[in-house]
Amino acid sequence: MKVLLIGEYSGVHTNLAKGLKAKGHEVYIIGDTDGYKQIGAPDLFVFKSRLYSRFRPLNFLLNVYYVILEFLGVKGLLYSIKKIKEIREVRNYEVIQLINTRPFSSISSLGNLILLFFLFKNNNKIFLCALGDDYTWVNGCLKAKPKYSKFNRFKLSKMKYFLWSLVYVYGVGFKLLDRYVTHKAVKIIPGLYDYYFAYRNEKYNNKLSEIIPLPIEIPQQEVEPYRFKEYPIKIFHGWQAGREFDKGNDLFDAAIKKLIEVHPDKVKYEVVSGVPYAEYIKKFNDSAIYIDQCYSLDKGMNALLGMRVGKVVFSGFDVDVADYFSTQYNTCLIDAPPDKNSIYEILESLIVNPKNIESISINAIRFVRHYHNLDQVTQSYIETWSQG
Repeated sequence: MKVLLIGEYSGVHTNLAKGLKAKGHEVYIIGDTDGYKQIGAPDLFVFKSRLYSRFRPLNFLLNVYYVILEFLGVKGLLYSIKKIKEIREVRNYEVIQLINTRPFSSISSLGNLILLFFLFKNNNKIFLCALGDDYTWVNGCLKAKPKYSKFNRFKLSKMKYFLWSLVYVYGVGFKLLDRYVTHKAVKIIPGLYDYYFAYRNEKYNNKLSEIIPLPIEIPQQEVEPYRFKEYPIKIFHGWQAGREFDKGNDLFDAAIKKLIEVHPDKVKYEVVSGVPYAEYIKKFNDSAIYIDQCYSLDKGMNALLGMRVGKVVFSGFDVDVADYFSTQYNTCLIDAPPDKNSIYEILESLIVNPKNIESISINAIRFVRHYHNLDQVTQSYIETWSQG
């Protein structure tokens, strides 16, 4: 099978490509390495860089400029036109899968429409993997109001933190882009429960498949779960700068700092932000507890990276998600509530009872191996594409 993968989301397509190639399929990736994360090496790199300045007033003006271009739908438009020649040469693939209705994340709606027009014209069956902000998900959060989403904290006074998400609903051409892709798609494949929740309420939910879990490479050697030896217990906090209101980083930070005040000899705390993917993974290796997010129903790729090697992860794992997967593993991660006092109480309980960390670590490793192993997830995609 010839498969064309477009876009990237925390390594999903990079991992899926490895799984497909291992099964003998031909794969071509068009992507942007998921921005600063620098994930993978796409066969065709599509990324429009932007200007920055160390002079803060100028950098502020540049940010305003790019926000305006984004909402007008024209950011990266000329770059897209220049890329048409290369894009038109990508043809005759049996399956084309997009991550997100806006797979070229550095380019606004109009540029995406142009490039996708030629890709759809020259290739066959189209599938959408629903991951990341898009019109359907953002609109669903604003209207359907799931239990947890980053919009739980939305206020006009905090508007600047939400602009890059609100553009999908209020920006020029983004609804059109969303409808164009979902209309062309044979199937819409949610990668997380958050997107399953959003898309099942839409008029095209007849195209919606079951969730296909995020694919992740499983270490060939047996992973040793966490074993408590002595204090301090290390807490690793992956903080995405500028996305505090998305992830709830500030709530975690306040809870952990309180924990350090009460138990100064029992806790070691490290915050990491804005580093490439490979470096990020190395930094959390010697931690016991991994802080991800608290404003989501389901866990993302960062959480899985931690669970894979036996970390106790604080992320999304709502009761509806656990019921959906009918998981046989009890506590495999912590469903983090968006409340700093509740987070503190859970953390303190783990710190003073480190044997509980050990049992969660064992379940985390087993859960990822059972639901997210690359070979199994790849096969699920192949079967979905074949039936579509």
